[in-house]
Amino acid sequence: MNAASSLQGHVVGVLLAGGRSRRMGFDKALLEYRELPLWQCQTTLLREVTGTTPVVSARTPPEWLPVGMGFVADGFDAGPLGGIASVLSRLPAGGLALVLAVDIPFMPAEYLRRLMERARADRSVIPKLNEAHEPLAAVYSTAALESALEQIRAGRFSLRQWTNILVARGLAEELPVPPELSPGFTNINTPDDWPPTESP
Repeated sequence: MNAASSLQGHVVGVLLAGGRSRRMGFDKALLEYRELPLWQCQTTLLREVTGTTPVVSARTPPEWLPVGMGFVADGFDAGPLGGIASVLSRLPAGGLALVLAVDIPFMPAEYLRRLMERARADRSVIPKLNEAHEPLAAVYSTAALESALEQIRAGRFSLRQWTNILVARGLAEELPVPPELSPGFTNINTPDDWPPTESP
């Protein structure tokens, strides 16, 4: 599917799946959660929250990419920042991207909806947990694209450094994470992290 045709809605759900999974040893998107691969759990969640078919952002199309789902190639090779910038560059002005990493499997739909309710065409919304941003489950506006490109051109790929800049420039709002929802931000990096010892 042509990526551009997939990004016509005001809000597009974006599954970030471009990580190399070095610490895991295989593609984390294929881990099973509730008897489904993580990529399917996450795209189902994004579809539920946005009401539209999500797109996948990665360096190359993953083997598991289903027919009919859009794909946006990360043309920057700058980690998740590059994937987000690639998607924002394809959105119409004022568009919003609800971004969710494939390795955050316990994210509640409730919190993603709160993010979307706060977002505006000129303002991203970034979760804040324990005084730090959680940029891998956030809503980004196209107004954030230029600052992302600035960071990439400077060789600074840290998402938290970028989101700090967005907030400082008034291009993003911080949304505190309630304590009861904080387990939703648990991410999976190594075989020791999976399966979780307790249900989040």
